[in-house]
Amino acid sequence: MLTGSVSLATNSVGTFRYSYTESSLMVDGSDEFKGKFMSFGHQYDNGSWVTNAEVINRRSPLGEHDAFYIMAGHRFGDFLPHVTYAQHDESDAGRDSSWAFGLNYSLNANVTLKSEYKRVESTRNYNGNFVPAYNTAEPTFDGDIFSIGADFVF
Repeated sequence: MLTGSVSLATNSVGTFRYSYTESSLMVDGSDEFKGKFMSFGHQYDNGSWVTNAEVINRRSPLGEHDAFYIMAGHRFGDFLPHVTYAQHDESDAGRDSSWAFGLNYSLNANVTLKSEYKRVESTRNYNGNFVPAYNTAEPTFDGDIFSIGADFVF
């Protein structure tokens, strides 16, 4: 196994990070199973503006995955509205992409309330992370997701 990561934090342009992992696995004397994973990301938070972005690439005998997301938000007092675009491509299987619109509220220094609406769309009937509904004649893996939650820091 080979693995490593590097981070560079700056005061003016945020934090950059890169990681790479490569490993081999042999199961019951079968052919060697080799996999590689790479990611590159960036975070920025100046107290008003917040951005996050990440790109990943995974290669293995199970398929090739490429994905990325980019998020931006702006604080207005205790409120943080944000928007995120994400995309996931899996070899020849297809693609799913999503837009998310969220609103966070800092209740206090230790508790944040969160809400989000996400629209997911897929190509070529790619199911992404959805479980198919077998009672429909033609399943669609597009969907609308509403979520609420709370983060607690101890």
